[in-house]
Amino acid sequence: MSGRTHGSGGARRALLTVSVLVGLSLTSGLAMAGGTAAASGQGESAAGLAIRPNFLLILTDDQTRADLAVMSRVRNRIGASGTTFTRGFSQLPLCCPARASILTGQYAHNNGIMSLHGFGEFERKFRRNNLAVWLRDAGYNTVLLGKYINGYPGGRGARYVPPGWTDWQVPVRGVYNYRRFTMNENGRLAAYRTYQTTHWQNRGAQLVDKYAAADKPFFMWLSFLAPHYGGPIESDDPKADGSGLPTPNVGNTFRNAFSGTPLPDKPSFLEADMSDKRALPGTGRRPVWQYRELYQQRLESLLAVDVAVGRVLDALDRSGEAGRTIVVFSSDNGYLVGEHRKVGKIVGYEESVGVPMLVRGPGFASGVRRSQLVSLTDLASTITRATGATSRLQQDGQPMQAASNDPSSGAGRPILLEAGPEPSRRLYTGIRTADDHVLLRWRGGSREMYDLGEDPFQLNGRISAGESVAERARLIARLDALENCRGASCR
Repeated sequence: MSGRTHGSGGARRALLTVSVLVGLSLTSGLAMAGGTAAASGQGESAAGLAIRPNFLLILTDDQTRADLAVMSRVRNRIGASGTTFTRGFSQLPLCCPARASILTGQYAHNNGIMSLHGFGEFERKFRRNNLAVWLRDAGYNTVLLGKYINGYPGGRGARYVPPGWTDWQVPVRGVYNYRRFTMNENGRLAAYRTYQTTHWQNRGAQLVDKYAAADKPFFMWLSFLAPHYGGPIESDDPKADGSGLPTPNVGNTFRNAFSGTPLPDKPSFLEADMSDKRALPGTGRRPVWQYRELYQQRLESLLAVDVAVGRVLDALDRSGEAGRTIVVFSSDNGYLVGEHRKVGKIVGYEESVGVPMLVRGPGFASGVRRSQLVSLTDLASTITRATGATSRLQQDGQPMQAASNDPSSGAGRPILLEAGPEPSRRLYTGIRTADDHVLLRWRGGSREMYDLGEDPFQLNGRISAGESVAERARLIARLDALENCRGASCR
């Protein structure tokens, strides 16, 4: 029935799938008869699949869309054989809130996870009600390999494994050390002295082998540290003197692979006139060589990720499950490397909020590029739609399958931008529209507006020659309607 070629496990999985799908169909019918739908409303299409797909989510840390240029395997083996969403976004561009949105399907102002170290708050609110739990309840094996939510394990202890995970392989010490780290492997602690990205590569391929042969479908989250900065610091790093910019540690294979590569030629780099950005925190100037070294090492660290992704996809091909597996490649947020005199993320400029978003597999168009705005908040709805799992949280995102198959689906949808530290006291709220307008409204009242068609580098946040006061007023009204949205009003 399943067409698998490696023994009786496939047949048992196919029978299990049929049983689950029948149950899903009955559950859906009962819900409709009662006049209510499941909280997500995204599970109904799974019954149309011959067998429920596996799901492989590959996430990097702090990668921009432009960084994809050095990742030929990701582009060719995921994007070219699937859908490349050219305008993917991190709604709150910071590690912990972005990951919380993936696991809840909610904008940060609704799930309340808006700070950098939000693991404790996430556990309090969503310990038994998040994507992993929903998938386990739907009959999936669930696997996490790599970085989880910032602050983990908190007061839970180094051997703590959160509910919902079949296989838990997460660093608990040395999370930001590329060469010395300790893993929680399903409650057992194991210390490693190896390059982290290569470890994820080898272990990821092993886990694909293991769970592709199981009776159940699998969800696997492969979460890389690169290109986030991390130790150990080397003698020629800007940080070597204790005051320079921190950089990622690069594996031996790709060390200095981009030595001599210039910084992108962008007028926003160390922007000359910042008078329109008086509310922007954390700006400054450093010697140009430090930005250049940071830029080069970030790209070099991603070369190892590209190889790792290729090896994991090779394992998926060998398993016979590639055609039944949805693969997503994205990042938790982007990163500024000197644009607007800033290094980092959090803020609402394109380099910070823009992330790669490539998807291939059942339900997604092959070999297409789509320009609709999509975000990390859409991943939970996308996954529950594909797998038949039922969320128990109101969903602010929407499945990306429709946008993949129809370029007009969701074509006018805007994305809300925001930053913490908490829903009632946000650093800013903003709106990014499908027609390339951006409005940022900072706490304290300062506003910036950009027409990216006219000002692609976001140099002038004041009213420009091609913009009227009425146009700005209309954009403000759209932000007013969106900044406290919930559920369908966020879409």
